[in-house]
Amino acid sequence: MAGEDFILRKISSILSAFCMLASAAATAMTIEVTAPQYACNRISPGDAGSPVIFSVVMDNNDLTRTQMILPLRIYSPDGSITQIHHINRGWYGSTQSINLFNGFEPSGFWDLTNQINEFSWDGNLPDTFCFTGAGSTGWPAGLGKKTYIQFAVSIDLTPGSEGYICIDTASPGPPYNWLFEDPAPVFHPDQGLPYCWYVSVPPDMDLVLFDNCAFGGIYYVDYGKSLNHHIGAHSLYGDPINYRIISGPGSIDQSSGLYSFTPACDDYGENYTVVIGARSSCVANIQGYCDFDIYVKPTMYPCEGCGDVKQDNALNILDVSYLINFLYKDGPPPPSYYKADVDNSGAVNILDVSRIINFIYKGGQYLICGSIENALPHKEGSWWQYERFDSLQMKYDTIMISAIDSNHIHYDLNNRSFTYMVETRGDTVNLGYEATPPAEKYIFPLIAGNSWTYDDGYFMKMYNVIGHDGITTPAGSFPNAYILTAQWGCGYECAGNGKEWFAPGIGKIVNIRQEFDLMDGWYTNEVWTLIAYFIAP
Repeated sequence: MAGEDFILRKISSILSAFCMLASAAATAMTIEVTAPQYACNRISPGDAGSPVIFSVVMDNNDLTRTQMILPLRIYSPDGSITQIHHINRGWYGSTQSINLFNGFEPSGFWDLTNQINEFSWDGNLPDTFCFTGAGSTGWPAGLGKKTYIQFAVSIDLTPGSEGYICIDTASPGPPYNWLFEDPAPVFHPDQGLPYCWYVSVPPDMDLVLFDNCAFGGIYYVDYGKSLNHHIGAHSLYGDPINYRIISGPGSIDQSSGLYSFTPACDDYGENYTVVIGARSSCVANIQGYCDFDIYVKPTMYPCEGCGDVKQDNALNILDVSYLINFLYKDGPPPPSYYKADVDNSGAVNILDVSRIINFIYKGGQYLICGSIENALPHKEGSWWQYERFDSLQMKYDTIMISAIDSNHIHYDLNNRSFTYMVETRGDTVNLGYEATPPAEKYIFPLIAGNSWTYDDGYFMKMYNVIGHDGITTPAGSFPNAYILTAQWGCGYECAGNGKEWFAPGIGKIVNIRQEFDLMDGWYTNEVWTLIAYFIAP
């Protein structure tokens, strides 16, 4: 012991001299002690087979340290715990209950001195031990936060009772008192206080219980109105609770548990199951679950006024009459074609009349109005494959068209390829090269009898919607296809005409086109037929 004390005193004197010479760094090393918690600052007493493992976690971010003396004391400040047991894990120390690793083991950083000294290490609190290390190369900086020391104990606790245990720095006397090179580490960096835990036996039940959850119940919500419900939960030990949505629509305040859901148009008539999770803010794996159903009730005035053809904030037989007069009796057009496109087909026709009647009087399908975004799909990933027949050369080949992003469609015509920009302006969709007149122009919804013209003084193209007629190709049947004709010209240089079957929500089904180049004398006569397609969701 005399030789050992001499070495330790020598280390202490070296450290003291070094501390007077070293300058303090801006960020000091920190030392923390952790233990597995089952609630905020609560640990179980453990036993011989499953002890409590206390970990000493350090982050040496300042400098390479060549010496250190770290004494720690286990005690109960209120005397509620008087006895612990050091559990033999085959580690170090007299009880083989202290572990050293990540460079603190005998073969690690401390090749000159690596010692564990114990003071009243008999289980009768307080118990103290001291780790002393000195190395020729030392403990390098910048390794990040790691666990270097652990010790295993079980805690004597009267059944049904609760205790309080702490770990703090200690001063067992020279040469074993706390000593580090500057900048000296901070113990418990938040407050500079000891690390303390309540000790009790965890209950055999969930630690998070719900106070206000309609388990398996159902909430009926009107479209356009909000559901606000406070999901209350508590921990048996008063831990703060964090809430989150596991599945289902809506949002929840993480701290208060206030759940909110306002149905959108797409939620009309839908039924949802919502699962809410609540967990301790201290221990992530301690949580509970609450589930309930939401049904968005259909109303007689549907989603965003869909079917209100007259736009008088009501849905009734007058809207049916208005639409029939427009379609078949030269009546005025609807103020909004999209409110009349109640089957989301991108077109207004007798099918919309039938759907409104069925909804109002026969409990039929809900009215879901269309939009220009659905009429000509161009989401990235969509593609269309056509068989092209050139009647002049009597030749067949295949054409691929694909949406490469939400604003561009690429055409691969085998002998050439090009990319059109897709531009949406109100009810109009233009396709063409950037900064040039549009090559194609559509005004939605498509309605038989409608026509439109593009004319920039040089290039002119006239469109007519001449009818609504289904068509079948190798790609399938398209009963909602419209027939469009077009005539175009570019001064004295070119002229052409075309006819196409266009199905809103899909695109061109068949395209017949003839074009004359009046300057160079070439002529095109070809038919495109859709043979396969994919519309990205």
